[in-house]
Amino acid sequence: MYESIPHELRTLNQWVAWQRQIDGTRVKKVPLDPKMMRSASVVDPDTWSSFDAACRREHSDGIGFVLTADDGIVGIDLDNCIVDGFVTTAAFKIVDHFNSYTEVSPSGTGLHIFIRANLNRAWKRTNGSRSVEIYGDRRYLTMTGDRAPLSRLAIHDRQDELNAFLAKYDRASSPPRTIARTAPQRDDEDVLQRAANARNGERFRKLWSGDTSAYGHDHNRADLALCNMLWYWSGDEAQVDRLFRRSGLMRDKWDSARGASTYGENLILKAMS
Repeated sequence: MYESIPHELRTLNQWVAWQRQIDGTRVKKVPLDPKMMRSASVVDPDTWSSFDAACRREHSDGIGFVLTADDGIVGIDLDNCIVDGFVTTAAFKIVDHFNSYTEVSPSGTGLHIFIRANLNRAWKRTNGSRSVEIYGDRRYLTMTGDRAPLSRLAIHDRQDELNAFLAKYDRASSPPRTIARTAPQRDDEDVLQRAANARNGERFRKLWSGDTSAYGHDHNRADLALCNMLWYWSGDEAQVDRLFRRSGLMRDKWDSARGASTYGENLILKAMS
């Protein structure tokens, strides 16, 4: 079933199982630790396992590969790009551009492309129900082994192609809609000091202490507001995550699964976009 998955992925201990969960009209793919069949986290290697261990889980709906900054693998997720069994023209151009291992998603309506490259920050572009998402760290992609027609058998180096793709879409947007932005590197304490001394510093300080009163005690709205402020002064995804964990708003929900990502990761993406 999974014979087409490249060997270089199968040798890495970055595998999880997953199960479908229905949330209203949405179908979530919840990652699970193959060893214990409990919730897995894309930031906790102790909840990952080997390829063989993930494949042996009989009561899961499938397996997934966790992307990390250290493995040099970038995953490109094309949603709703297969219509009536045919790949859309836009998606075909993307697949042809990267010319690397590509497989059909579990739904049969999407494609996952894997390349060797470095990606500093996640990138996402949405057009109606279709989207292109590019990840290189702290995400997992479901794997089927259902290799797309004309797909390469292996994962290839495509750094130049990735750079060209991102540059093309950045130029095409006005203003740019890529979720990454360039910002000077500041240490954690400098970011916190700048945020606390800004014109909205009082609101920041309340959020930092865990006070949600300015948002009607709606914890989720307060979480996003703090992420927005941290991203404004930081511009670094990993730093925002690190700082939020130090705040008074931090709770277990931050690392709770939301399909292929987590609640906290989704909030940071919203702040970045």
